[in-house]
Amino acid sequence: MSPTLEVNMPSDLELQFSRFFAAPLDLVWEVHTKGEHLARWQGPHSVKYSKYEVDCRPGGTWDSVCTDSDGNEQRFYGEIREVEPKCRLVLTFVWDGAPNHPLINTVTFESVDGGTRASYHSLFTDKGSRDGMVAYGMERGVKEGFEKLDVLLSSMGAAQ
Repeated sequence: MSPTLEVNMPSDLELQFSRFFAAPLDLVWEVHTKGEHLARWQGPHSVKYSKYEVDCRPGGTWDSVCTDSDGNEQRFYGEIREVEPKCRLVLTFVWDGAPNHPLINTVTFESVDGGTRASYHSLFTDKGSRDGMVAYGMERGVKEGFEKLDVLLSSMGAAQ
């Protein structure tokens, strides 16, 4: 199965993307729920995390701080709303630069063809927030993050 990123916008408030990873479900779940792994793969190549903490349980929180290549620091954080281990994760996503525009991210995981398909759904508060994230380069950041994730999964023993 191809690792092609599939992106679509089913409504003015939604953004969906999915990607196949040549790694077992257990491993893909782990790298999506532990801060020490998330810090190594989320975001574009130019981003480095100084903090990434996750309390992966309903009512838990996540909190991250990253710096881009220009030295700009940004904080992203939220609440974990639902956890179905190795199946589904629902959390809020808040950027310090727009704290009044949180989004709800849902990630589902499925074992397919010897690997795992992860599907991501983002629900925004308004069309402008969604369009702003897309214009800011979200797709490039996601693609580059998944490139880093492929390397991480390989280093953890997944076949590529």
